[in-house]
Amino acid sequence: MAALRVFENEKVDIVVLEVGMGGRLDATNVIPDESVLVSALTAVDLDHQMFLGATVGLIAKEKAGIARKGRPFVLGRQKHEEVKEVVKATVESVGGTLVPALEVKPGEGAVRWSILELDPDGADVTPPPQPVVVTLNSFPDTPLHASLPLHGAHQLDNLGTALGVIDSLLSSTVPLATSLNLKGRISLDSIAQGIANTRWPGRLSFHTLSFPLQDGQQKKLVTLGAYITHLLSLSQSSTSSPLTTTVPITYILALSHSPPKTPLQTLSPILPPTLPSSASASASPSSTSISTSDLNVQTSVALLRFTPPDGMPWIKSVPPPSSKPSYSHWCLTWGRGDVWVASEDISTLEDALKWAAEKQATDAEGGKGLVVLAGSLY
Repeated sequence: MAALRVFENEKVDIVVLEVGMGGRLDATNVIPDESVLVSALTAVDLDHQMFLGATVGLIAKEKAGIARKGRPFVLGRQKHEEVKEVVKATVESVGGTLVPALEVKPGEGAVRWSILELDPDGADVTPPPQPVVVTLNSFPDTPLHASLPLHGAHQLDNLGTALGVIDSLLSSTVPLATSLNLKGRISLDSIAQGIANTRWPGRLSFHTLSFPLQDGQQKKLVTLGAYITHLLSLSQSSTSSPLTTTVPITYILALSHSPPKTPLQTLSPILPPTLPSSASASASPSSTSISTSDLNVQTSVALLRFTPPDGMPWIKSVPPPSSKPSYSHWCLTWGRGDVWVASEDISTLEDALKWAAEKQATDAEGGKGLVVLAGSLY
C-alpha cells in the first residue's frame, strides 16, 4: 500500500507493477479493475510448489488470478499446453480477453559470438546485441527492427510478451487509456529505442573482475552473473562443447531450499555444462574463434549461502556441506573439477571468487574460461 501511495502522490501516468510469486491472493489485487489497463503472464513452470500447487496447471491458475474484467491478458509463450488451457479458462471466467504474445524473430545481421571471444582485458565484455524483427498490430504495415541487448532465445519470448502489452495499450479504447494519448506518444522509433536501452544487471550480465593470485600476479575473470532461471534458459539454447581445448567453467552457486526440487534437479538443464553462444547464418567466415567442437569443458563448483532476505523467514539457502557430495559427483562425471564449500561462519563471495581465480589461472588454456555466479535472487 505504501508503494501504491507513492505512485499516487507522484501522479505517474502508467505503473508497471510486478506481482509476487502467485497472483490470485497477491496484495496487488487491491487495485480496482478500472485502474488496470492490461495484465501479462510470462512462461510458467514448476516452481514454489509448496505455495502455488504441485502441477503447472495449478500454478498457472494461481498466476492467472490477476486477470481483470474487460481487460486484455497477454499470455507469453508456454512450453506446457496445460498452462494455456488453464489460463484461457481463468481469464474468460472473469470476463477478460486472452491475447497471445507477439512473435519476435531474429533479425538480419546477427553477429556470431562465443564465450571464448570475450576478452577480460577488453573495455567491455558484453556480447553484441541480437537484432530482432516483429510486426505490431498497431503498426501493421511496418515491421519493427530493433537491437536487443538481452541474450538467450527466451528473451525473444519475453520481448514478445512486453510488446504484446504495448500493443494492447495502443489499441485500448477504455477512457483511462485514451486520456493518456498513448498513440500520439508511442512510435516504432520510441519502442526500438526502449528495447535498445534495456539493461538487467544481475539477471544475465557479463563483467570483468580482477583478483590477486598467490604468486602475486593479477588474474582477470570473465564473470557471468545470472539469476538461475535465466542461466538455465540461456544454456538450453547454447552449443554443447565436447573435446580438445580445455575451457574451465567455475560455478559459484547459492540456491534456495525449494522442496520438492533438489539443487541438482534445479540445475539439470545445464548438465552437462555448455558454453553460451549465439549464432546466425551471417557469422563472419573469416572468424578465427575456436570451434565449440574442439572444446573440453572442465567444471568446478563453489557453494555458498546467501544472506536471508528481510521479512521472508521462509526463504532459506541450501547448506553448502549437505550438497557437496552431489556436486562432487557432477564434476567428476562431466570433466575433471573441484568443489569448494563455504564454511558456516566466515567464507564469503570474495573468498569463492579468489578460489575461482586460482582455478582459472591453473586450468585455462590461452586465458580462456568463465566464472558463472548464479543462484536464487531476492
